[in-house]
Amino acid sequence: MNQEVGIIRSMLDNDLYKFTQQQAVVELFQRECVTYDFINRGKTAFPDGFDLRLRQELKKMESLSLLDSEAKFLTKKCGGYLKPTYIDLLKSYRYDSSEIEITQNGGELTLTITGYWYKTILWEVPLLALISELYFQTMCEPIYSREERLKNNIEKGTKFYKDDVKVADFGTRRRYSYANHLEVVQDLLSVRDNETQFMVGTSNVHIAMITGIKPIGTHAHEWISGIAALKGYSYANKNMMDDWVKVY
Repeated sequence: MNQEVGIIRSMLDNDLYKFTQQQAVVELFQRECVTYDFINRGKTAFPDGFDLRLRQELKKMESLSLLDSEAKFLTKKCGGYLKPTYIDLLKSYRYDSSEIEITQNGGELTLTITGYWYKTILWEVPLLALISELYFQTMCEPIYSREERLKNNIEKGTKFYKDDVKVADFGTRRRYSYANHLEVVQDLLSVRDNETQFMVGTSNVHIAMITGIKPIGTHAHEWISGIAALKGYSYANKNMMDDWVKVY
């Protein structure tokens, strides 16, 4: 049972490709240790005390666990490739905030994640989503009203629909907030003609469960980079596909 409620409220508030990659790492690379570093591409200056608020939210994530309803959803929607043994493992998985080292020097934020690959692999996407939402909570007031946001989303969705453009949502790590992320997906889903729908799915497994659309994703660049680091860069693409096929 989830105890402390934080910004990240579900184990499934993550991209599907993190779970598929975790299953592969569990099967093939249980002993490998890794290090992740946060790269601030936009050179964003973080406000004073941001590191403290981030630590508090990360600590709250330690109380997250896979709910029975979420496990049933994974079995129903992803059971063709996520194995029962992996879903059972995910039930016992807990985030460990001691794997993350955070320092702040003025506006500069430094984060390093260190640990076994199979354990640390789930941190990346919710951590980036958390940093984004915390920043916007601290620094920005909402610019648009709900009516304006709805109008904007419907107009964009209508253009996609009329031009027969298929849309997939991969916005988790970049979102303004979870609430806004869900809102955008729901608004776009409301644009349809009878049962015709231009949205083909979302990478966010929790939002897929709530909205009823397909959770989508295979693997990320991380899989290629990880295999390259372990087995050499010369045949990284072949080696990563060979290993992927061993699992899938």
